[in-house]
Amino acid sequence: MRQYRLAFLMLAAIHYVLLGQQVQVSAQSIEPSLCVVTNNQCHVANGTVQVAVELGSSTTLVKGAQLALSYDPASLMLVDVAPGSACDSMSPFVQQLSKIVDEINGDIFFAVFGDFGTPGTTGPAAVACLTFVVLSESDTDICLVDGLNPTVTKLIGNFGSNVPIDNTTECSLEGGQQGLSCMAISISPTCHCPVGLADCSNLDSSCTTGICDDASGQCEAIADNEGQPCDDGDSCSIVDNCSNGYCVGTGCDLPSLCITTNQPTCETSAPEMLVSVELGEGLPLIAGAQLNIQYDPGMLEIVSVSPGTACSPISPFDFPLFQYIDEINGMIEYAVSVSPGALDQSTSNAATIACIVFRVLEPMPGNICLVEGSNPFETFLSGQQGQRVRFFNGENCPSNALAPLVSCVQSCRLVPPVSGGGTSIFDVHSLAEPFIENGR
Repeated sequence: MRQYRLAFLMLAAIHYVLLGQQVQVSAQSIEPSLCVVTNNQCHVANGTVQVAVELGSSTTLVKGAQLALSYDPASLMLVDVAPGSACDSMSPFVQQLSKIVDEINGDIFFAVFGDFGTPGTTGPAAVACLTFVVLSESDTDICLVDGLNPTVTKLIGNFGSNVPIDNTTECSLEGGQQGLSCMAISISPTCHCPVGLADCSNLDSSCTTGICDDASGQCEAIADNEGQPCDDGDSCSIVDNCSNGYCVGTGCDLPSLCITTNQPTCETSAPEMLVSVELGEGLPLIAGAQLNIQYDPGMLEIVSVSPGTACSPISPFDFPLFQYIDEINGMIEYAVSVSPGALDQSTSNAATIACIVFRVLEPMPGNICLVEGSNPFETFLSGQQGQRVRFFNGENCPSNALAPLVSCVQSCRLVPPVSGGGTSIFDVHSLAEPFIENGR
């Protein structure tokens, strides 16, 4: 009730704000209409419906409005309702005074006002702008209704007086609903609508435009705005432009961070495999890394975790800082860096950061994943000043992994040895054993 009172008090306040202004009324008074309109009456499921409440031309200045609207919540979902200036840049209706939405019954009450201290308008102008999402394939309508006190539809003049509404000639009452104005919304499973009325706007983007393919009756996206600026949603990229219907970013110099193996199979007599964490080229210089690696302890067993030099002699990462292994839950937390006092060995080139040897327990492959983790067990790169450095796994680190996964690889598949007494692919015992007590 407080919201209602506020709306009424605000609308009435203009009596004092504009007191003393002279309003010229022509000898033949024309009362304004108040109609529900849309630029497109034909829509497809999951598309959007843009609707406006339009004030018609009149001889009476209108300063504000209260609107009561109804819709079918089984067919439409309200996304937003805003003052008329949101969809009509010339509209004087800029102040939202009250908004009450009953999503269960499909009722909307909205009060709007012009700037204080400015005269009202004789129209035409958008009073309110509404956006809906189509939920079903049933035709429906959106209606401006009289409402029930205190949530009633009315126009407010410059001195707080009610302005009569005349919808006898200007507004549609399509759909057979009882109301001041109703707009029928045709919804189709395809975009086969009357010529010029197909709505495929749900496929619009900065680089595409949704159109109706008359042959198939389906909406499709076509490339648009070729070469124009866009936003690919990746904070790494510097310049983004539309290319063949896609927003393509360039100028990303961040390094990648991938987990990898070149060992698709391993022998049953020596089922051990090497997995490495690889740094890709990029800036700035990288001096170290902290890694969170997860695996299935029912399929894999840790043999050793070592700095990158253990399996790549040219790697600058030779100094282990921390190691924690949780064999029950299958987690490795490992930190490594260049040697103390050798920050000049920090690199912007591709390099192996860590080498991990697993013993394969089951014949079928299992996933080994580098994950984002959470404090204190996180994955990140470290720069020369100890600052955290972001990484970007694009083309340099192909992966189907989605956050919080960073990169995944499958363990090798067990196969019988070619000849008796098979050996492992490399001497895993030549790698340094963990030197810090782990969580076994």
